[in-house]
Amino acid sequence: MTNRVVLPNGNSHTSFVVQSVKAFPNKGVVLMDARGKMLDWIPVADAEKAERVQHIINQALEGNRRYRNPDWSFLQEAPKATAVEAQAKDSKQESKK
Repeated sequence: MTNRVVLPNGNSHTSFVVQSVKAFPNKGVVLMDARGKMLDWIPVADAEKAERVQHIINQALEGNRRYRNPDWSFLQEAPKATAVEAQAKDSKQESKK
């Protein structure tokens, strides 16, 4: 029995076809077949989210257990502001007062 995972872009793949899942920080996640051919690309601008996508897909495809389709809503969340961006925003607000 093969497991099937539905990706955030709506495409689905089975564990029979997907050989590897690789995350590229600040770019996205690629699914590849046994010949190294790209099956699918999921653009993810955040490195942590890309690793999370990779982990979820691997968990969904490995083993013979039933796996519910993942909740991809975390990909829609706005990126967190860095400390420098937050400080710049605060200084702009203070200068307007």
